[in-house]
Amino acid sequence: MAIAFDAASADFTTGAGQSWSHTCTGADLVLLVGVNTFTAGLDDDVTGVTYDGDAMTLIVNQEGPVVPPRQYSSLWYLINPSTGANTVAVTKTSSDAMRSIACSYTGCDQSAQPDAFTSKKQNVQNIMLAVTSTVDNCWAVTFAMNDASQLSAGANTTARDTSLTFVGFGDSNGVISPAGEIELNWTKGGAANNWTMLDATIQPPQAAAGTNAQINIGDAWKLIAGMQINIGDTWKTVEGMQINIGDAWKEIF
Repeated sequence: MAIAFDAASADFTTGAGQSWSHTCTGADLVLLVGVNTFTAGLDDDVTGVTYDGDAMTLIVNQEGPVVPPRQYSSLWYLINPSTGANTVAVTKTSSDAMRSIACSYTGCDQSAQPDAFTSKKQNVQNIMLAVTSTVDNCWAVTFAMNDASQLSAGANTTARDTSLTFVGFGDSNGVISPAGEIELNWTKGGAANNWTMLDATIQPPQAAAGTNAQINIGDAWKLIAGMQINIGDTWKTVEGMQINIGDAWKEIF
């Protein structure tokens, strides 16, 4: 199953927390939530994000402009979120403006997420940030904030939600193949302003070694189970880097 975009939702609140409804639909889901918040202190005071009561895991947070009140952006994920309409809840210790966006994706690996991540802050008109995947057929996702105006997606980037002023969530809208670097971009009008940008890559399901893997032989996919491979309804032994086909050992490259 290939990765595909599922749904997006967003919320703006001023307070010590926020909550809104997000609907997940499909199989092999991963939910990502980008949070941007002000804080009068020196540190990010977001204490957690949940979906349907299940705690999400922090991927990365990034300090924004250093002039008080400071801004922080963070990116969170949850594997196998509940399907249907459920509540995303963000908690923090101080009462400030909070802008958050949730995006869900189907066809994702259900144990190893994220594949990679990175973040930065910069004072520019338009911002770009490269992230490097390590697994073939990943998608890249991005959450960005600028302190001046509405965001628009740039090169290699599909906007999924830019409904809230100052923040946006987007993705590559396609696989990164072969695995490697992709540069995502956000733009806006006017002069240079302060930005934060957080990128991550999410990976499709990965077959465990020797279990439910497949190999292409003669343009037909053959199932590998344990240390055997099924060819013509006959199980052939796999040993090391060789496979026995027709009583002859063939090298596996």
